[in-house]
Order: sequence, then structure tokens, then C-alpha cells
Amino acid sequence: MGAMKFFSFLAVAMVLSMSHSQAQEGNWGDESVPYTMGPEKMTKLRFYFHDIITGENPTAVQIAQATGTNTSSTMFGALMMIDDPLTEGPDINSTLVRRAQGFYGLSGQNEISLIMGMSLVFTANKKFNGSTISVLSRNAVTHTEREFAIVGGTGYFQFARGFISAKTYSFLVPNAVVEYNCTIVHPSSVSESGKSDSVPGKSDSSSGSKISLVSSLVFVSVIAYVTINLSLQHFSW
Repeated sequence: MGAMKFFSFLAVAMVLSMSHSQAQEGNWGDESVPYTMGPEKMTKLRFYFHDIITGENPTAVQIAQATGTNTSSTMFGALMMIDDPLTEGPDINSTLVRRAQGFYGLSGQNEISLIMGMSLVFTANKKFNGSTISVLSRNAVTHTEREFAIVGGTGYFQFARGFISAKTYSFLVPNAVVEYNCTIVHPSSVSESGKSDSVPGKSDSSSGSKISLVSSLVFVSVIAYVTINLSLQHFSW
């Protein structure tokens, strides 16, 4: 009888474990719906980027460096975290319109160049407030003029793409002021289309999960039944 209780407990545990595992399936938010984009439009913006490394309130701080960074003529391997102000004019005291938040690393061994990953966060304009554009690009800082890639955006700039033409306005080592001229291509609107009460994909996943759960329960129950009977025959003494 002890063996029977043990194998009964084992079978119940297997059934409960399988039920819990199957119940988790299909809950990944797997939903695909058609969507419609409005006509694309181009937005052009200009502002000034202030990278402040020295002083009482730096907006760019070093958070890591490589073993040889201090002996490198290009500071290769240094990593900076930034929360740089973006202003309407080149003067730091002009109207704050955005902030550049992210990081850049010194990625050139033979010339000073950066690899930048940052979001330009809009703070002052009612139309754009809370929206962002995302930049991921190389920045050859010794070149007077260069371009950066805009790879995405949020809010007003969902599905954005484009580029930034950057031109150094002033460079008082190591602080810099850079003029940014942004060309942003983005849809005028984005909306779901053709969505019905029954969401394609989601309902199918739910149905498939239920069928799979029933099948698993039947399979485990049969295995448990056979195991218990074999155990009773083996321990019949």
C-alpha cells in the first residue's frame, strides 16, 4: 500500500505540473493586427547640443574605460553617459527645448571618433512634448561637418527615420557646442485597421493551448494508470 500511495502522489504531481506548464502557453501577448499609416511627411528641426564635461554641473560623465584608455592618444575605450541640454540658440542660457540622453564611447584608435546611442527627448514644444527621436551613429568629432542616422522615434515621431547634419559651433576642450539640423521622415498617423472582436492569432493560440492541455492531461493520466497497476503487481507480496 505504501508503494501505491507513492506512485499515486507521483502521478498527481505530474498532472499538476503539466497543467501549470500548459496554462502558461499562449500568454505571450502574441497579437498581430493590420495597420494603416497616413501619408509620410518631413519635419525639419534645428537646435544646439551642449556637451559639458567640466565645471560644477557636468552633463557628460565618464562611467567606464579600457585598460589602455589613459595611454591612448584618442582616449580609445572610454564610455560616457550623457544628459546634455539641447537649446534653441548656441548660448547655454537660451531656451531649453530638448535633452540628449544616452551614451557615447570613444571608438577610434587612430582618430578621435565616437559611437553614439541616444534619445533626443522633446520637453518644451507642446506639439512634440514627450516624443523622442533615436540616434545610433558614428561621430567623427574632428570633422567640422558630419551626419548621424535617425533610426526610430516615439510619440509624434513613431516609425521615424532620417538624419542629422551636425556642425561644430565651438569646441573649448573638452566641452563642445554643436549645431544639429534634423531631417525626420515619419507617418502623419498610425492606426490599426480591420480589427474585429475576435483577434486573429490570439484566439487561435488560446484554442490550441486548451487542446494541448486536454491532450497532455489524458496522456499523463494513462501513464499514471499503467504505472500504478504495474507497481501493485510488483509489490503484491
